[in-house]
Amino acid sequence: MFVFTGKPQTAISAVCYHLTQIGATSVNYDAAGNQLNDATYNYQYDAEGRLSYTSAQSWSWWESSVYNAQGQRMTESMPDSGSNTRTLIYPRDLAGHWQGLFDIRPSQNWAVWDVFSMGQQVSGPLTSGCCFGSQGIVTLITARDG
Repeated sequence: MFVFTGKPQTAISAVCYHLTQIGATSVNYDAAGNQLNDATYNYQYDAEGRLSYTSAQSWSWWESSVYNAQGQRMTESMPDSGSNTRTLIYPRDLAGHWQGLFDIRPSQNWAVWDVFSMGQQVSGPLTSGCCFGSQGIVTLITARDG
């Protein structure tokens, strides 16, 4: 075991080079080698080994992710205000290219789009709905009231 004396003190296994301790907190791993915790968070993974749920150890916070069959994150959810849940949606075209970010915040009573094309933000945030064409081009924008 290698021990580092910085703040906080950490230890790393000499066998598999995994972090094994952060301060007084032992760091644990599942059978696939996925880290299950650190000094602040607990982690859960889906059947494919992708991070699917994170929760804080000492306060009420969490985050969950859903992936498509290609392993790309499609949605992410986390607490908003009160009992509301904030949801981030990552739309993709048929080729799997990321097309934007749809951010739904019930506590703020709004949802916005940030539009991307070829990996670059081309518009946003738009406080309305959008439809994407086959080339990632916004083809329809409607007002909030429809």
